[in-house]
Amino acid sequence: MPKNKSWFSIKALGKGDAEVSIYDEIGGWGLTAKEFKDDVKALGDVSNITVKINSPGGNVADGNAIFNILKKHSAHISVEIEGVALSMGSLIAMAGDTISIAENGMMMIHNPWGAAVGDAEELRKAAEVSDKFKAGLVRAYAARTGMSEDEISAMMDDETWLDAEEAVEFGFADEITDRVEMAAHFDLSRFQHVPEPLLSSGNKSDIIKRKNVMPDKKVDTNAGVSEPDIEELKAKAAEEALKAEEERQNAIRGSFKPYIEDHRDLLEACLKDRSVDVATANTKLLAALGEGRESLAGGSRITMGDPRERFREGALNALLMKAGVIEHDPKNEFRAYSLFEIAAHSLRMSGVSLAGKSRMDIVGAAFTHSTSDLPYLLENVIGKKLRAEYSAMQETWRNIADVSSVPDFKQNKRILLGSFSDLETISEGGEYTSGTLGEEYSTITAETKGRMISLTRQMIINDDLGGLMRNTSKLARAASRAVGNDVYNVINNNANMDDGNPIFGTAHNNLAGTGAAISVSTIGAGKKAMRTQMDPSGNDYLDIRAKTLLVPASLEDEALTFVASETDYSQANSKKPNIHRNTLDVVSEVRLDAASTTAWYLVADQMVAPLIEVAFLDGQETPYLEAENGFTIDGVRLKVRLDYGVAPIEYRGGYKNPGA
Repeated sequence: MPKNKSWFSIKALGKGDAEVSIYDEIGGWGLTAKEFKDDVKALGDVSNITVKINSPGGNVADGNAIFNILKKHSAHISVEIEGVALSMGSLIAMAGDTISIAENGMMMIHNPWGAAVGDAEELRKAAEVSDKFKAGLVRAYAARTGMSEDEISAMMDDETWLDAEEAVEFGFADEITDRVEMAAHFDLSRFQHVPEPLLSSGNKSDIIKRKNVMPDKKVDTNAGVSEPDIEELKAKAAEEALKAEEERQNAIRGSFKPYIEDHRDLLEACLKDRSVDVATANTKLLAALGEGRESLAGGSRITMGDPRERFREGALNALLMKAGVIEHDPKNEFRAYSLFEIAAHSLRMSGVSLAGKSRMDIVGAAFTHSTSDLPYLLENVIGKKLRAEYSAMQETWRNIADVSSVPDFKQNKRILLGSFSDLETISEGGEYTSGTLGEEYSTITAETKGRMISLTRQMIINDDLGGLMRNTSKLARAASRAVGNDVYNVINNNANMDDGNPIFGTAHNNLAGTGAAISVSTIGAGKKAMRTQMDPSGNDYLDIRAKTLLVPASLEDEALTFVASETDYSQANSKKPNIHRNTLDVVSEVRLDAASTTAWYLVADQMVAPLIEVAFLDGQETPYLEAENGFTIDGVRLKVRLDYGVAPIEYRGGYKNPGA
């Protein structure tokens, strides 16, 4: 292959701009994503990168790497599909902040291809790798288009080709540009469903010709598994096979532990025969145990099932009962076990002898032994207790803030109300024109907050599950309180928004000029201020309705009385009706008293105009529990974390009166 050829070119254009061209098979001529990365890095600090694509696809590893390089770059990425963006070429296109496609351009997505050699196990491993490749592609396409992962997966199964209009319709591109005369043609015979227009797009000898052949296994012209991947796969498969065999033998030994003296020969036979899994070993053991035994009234002498799994399930439920997470079950055989007894039993089930060990040694071994179930049991009961307590917290912020999900820890934009062009009247036979999306937006960023909880040997020996659960409850309340604190700190501090102005102020037309108590007239003034808020262009009223009257605890009684009153009691002996009666939900929050005992707020429905947003990473609203790397003989520490962000989003969704 020519050494001086390249499937990409990168050049700086000056004034912070750069251009990347991908005009051939990705990963061709011995050039990989490493060279691509080095050339991008050599551009230095650029603010805009235009990526031009006319590519039939190529190596999956290089394509993935290039997608990530562009996606993570701080510059604004503009992708221009001048010809075709097929296979991994279409994935790279998804890295664009904006994506355009020529009128005569095409995109194609499909399942990864590859070749593998070896026995059945190696082929299965290759299939698993291919599935993992596909999962990554599906996530990238779904994130860009807004389609579900199932829809994307089905399109990839069908090898879906999209013309320019379809690419925009399905969200793979943002706009269509003028036709581009394609200078390069590619052999697409490896694809199964090439559209007819591409098959007859020219008369050169290298124009696409349909062939019913499989791709050459030595030329990775598409997303798949390369030969170096297979060598790595073999090593990994061998490692996993050894691990699986060790786990198989340990599990079988656990099942035989209570009966080892009478059935040692059967155990050895099961261990030597790799075709015998745990279920088969249990069946053989039960058959041996049942020889010569008679059924008893009310049941059998032999209990069916894997003893190890029975212990894990029973012990976990027993601990959950003691923790108050599930109801008491008098039939649970482990319900009376202490924490120490569960620790000791977990070692016995792992085949560990307790002879000569002190209580402290036994608990230490239960924490550190590789097959002990004690860490699993404690981590699970603490996790379930933590999530149950957290979910039971009644936090008022949920009545005024919108809850959303963010995919990462980057700044995520939220377009504000009224930022899209108004609909136009279309006369008969008239043309539709493109609208514009305004540039007014707010941002929100997720952060990680967490604490550590410790499990010690002393707690196990003292059977202090109650103390552990009390600490877990406190941790759950702390996690829930942290989110509420952040929400109300935004309000109490009148935090600045992305436009540089505080949420409530004259710049946003949502702050009363003079503080006054709650009354028919002051509530009416607040409602009017919200309804007359304008869209970003200043051309249209948004007519936002107040839903909630938010007050500090000091004003709770006054607010409830006002909302329930039939007359305007703010005026002595007045029979004037209270036109706001039962039109507002009252939310009282003691954390507001820290800033003011007189200020009150009107808040819109958070689904319509979210004053504040709470965004959880990947939609995980409850705390996440995980074991810290590395156990010690003195116990174990567990990390509790909650990933979320809080930010003011839409100032038009709120109104403040300082009160009097």
